[in-house]
Amino acid sequence: GARELTQSRKSDAIFRLSWANGQMEAAGAVLAQYIGIKSMAGIGGDYVGARQLLEPLMENFQKIGGKTPMVLWSPLGTADFSSYLAQLKQVAGQVDAISPMLFGADGVRFFNQYREFGLKTPLYVFGDVTEQTTFLDQVGDAAIGTKAYWNYSPYLKNPANEAFRTAYMKAFKRLPGAFSFHSY
Repeated sequence: GARELTQSRKSDAIFRLSWANGQMEAAGAVLAQYIGIKSMAGIGGDYVGARQLLEPLMENFQKIGGKTPMVLWSPLGTADFSSYLAQLKQVAGQVDAISPMLFGADGVRFFNQYREFGLKTPLYVFGDVTEQTTFLDQVGDAAIGTKAYWNYSPYLKNPANEAFRTAYMKAFKRLPGAFSFHSY
């Protein structure tokens, strides 16, 4: 998803079939308004991809009047999120949501430790964080209540999506996710 590949450092030999980091985060900020989020803390992986997702979300959220009292950055491969969770717990009463931009094993560990730590503040995420084909199988119930903005849902009710979901589930014995949808 690196923006530079098809934007500032683009090449005629490279084209993108999906999104670039930073493209959906403006929508994420606006959607936050529709579900009543007025203040939000964030935590992201301290590397380019996560920064290119969380920074625009928080910046756009501030542009529409949202408050962002805390944004934390954790190193890739963080095994123990307790120090970050302690900081998030300090602002939990001041925010309507926390947005984690943590992917793969970091996302799984964060979600599980978040619930173990007793935090109840709703989580609001870019859908790639909770992509069902890479995340939900491992996190399960710890993801309940999380709100996600994303460009695909297997639960969208229309004939085309229902036919796709049925065919995909017959072929692969699981719900499709956005990556499945983009490349099926």
